[in-house]
Amino acid sequence: MTVRVLDYAGDGTYFLADPALELDGLRRDGPGSVLRGDADQLVAVALGRALEAPQSDGRRALDVIVAAPKAVSVLLATEPSDVARSVVALHERGVDAALRYLCDEGLGRRGSPGTPRAIGFTHGINRMLDPHLHTHVVLSLHDDRGAPLDARSVRAHGGAADALYLATLRDGLPDAARRASWVTSTGRMHVDGVDLGLLAATSTPRDRRGRIERSGTKSHPSTAAVRAHWDRALASFEPVECPLEAPARTGRLDEYGFAAALGEGLVARRQVVRAWATACRFGQGADEVLESVRLLAPVLTGSVRQPAVVLRDDAGVRVLGSRPLEPEALQSWLVGRDALDQHLAKGFSLGHVLNRRGATARERLSLARLDALIDTRARDRALQAPGEASHGRALS
Repeated sequence: MTVRVLDYAGDGTYFLADPALELDGLRRDGPGSVLRGDADQLVAVALGRALEAPQSDGRRALDVIVAAPKAVSVLLATEPSDVARSVVALHERGVDAALRYLCDEGLGRRGSPGTPRAIGFTHGINRMLDPHLHTHVVLSLHDDRGAPLDARSVRAHGGAADALYLATLRDGLPDAARRASWVTSTGRMHVDGVDLGLLAATSTPRDRRGRIERSGTKSHPSTAAVRAHWDRALASFEPVECPLEAPARTGRLDEYGFAAALGEGLVARRQVVRAWATACRFGQGADEVLESVRLLAPVLTGSVRQPAVVLRDDAGVRVLGSRPLEPEALQSWLVGRDALDQHLAKGFSLGHVLNRRGATARERLSLARLDALIDTRARDRALQAPGEASHGRALS
């Protein structure tokens, strides 16, 4: 998970004490910024307001950690400053998308008069000084009117926020870093041209159980010290040189990935958001993801659930092809899907939609009307489109 929701019982000193010098020149402002609440307040004041009403168990806020995948973080060390600056800006855009979703849907605050307070602190290294682009979002457990917020709901929506953040990164990397990025068959986010040996050389060691081995206390090194550490890692790593071939870009949903992420049984809107964002192999903007999910599953509001098999829609995908990612095109796909339902409601066979042999004259007439609403030639072209040329350059 790149988005984790933890309890926070501190007083904010940890965040205020870190100047994050490793990002000097790569971010617009200082390490801290007011993300929700009074943007004109000083960060220290806003943080104090967010932490001023602790719970009975000592919790003062939530620490929502949004961390870029290592393949993105390493670009801070390998790329020129203008590219690294664009990568940081893209990360911050992804953080905003994840936070907006958590505040609007995770907290159910859409249309609420109260505003939750959120202060973000963006850092570029871990304790081992390796590239680790991440933001701590201190999210208050009460809004600016004093009303309590539901931490359990935020945690429940964490997976969807995580998928939205990653989809935003994949969508924006071609512009930010001139590199394509996609989800591999194993579910890992790959950045074109980033060598696996470099990822290993700039990753914190883990023990046999996969747990991070932490050593020493938190330090605040100078910009020069961090850059020297990165330069040594770049000079000494052994390239693996195992390039991955980018899959075809069709502008359509990875239906197999969508079904796998969706799972079985009854699902809520947040699970559909997570599955859709994950199945956008090359990414999609958060607003487009949420609009696509609204079109696909308009009944999913509040506590409503829907069978995953209905949303998977094997019959519709089999006839109309994979669903388009772009909301307007998806709307046209859904018009065709409604026409298919009307055709089948007359008692006609789904098999004859795919193979007209044996269809009656009355059925053929209905099929002709169905064809008028479904551009099968455009569908076939989309399914057979060749992969687009990669933006990438090798890092080795």
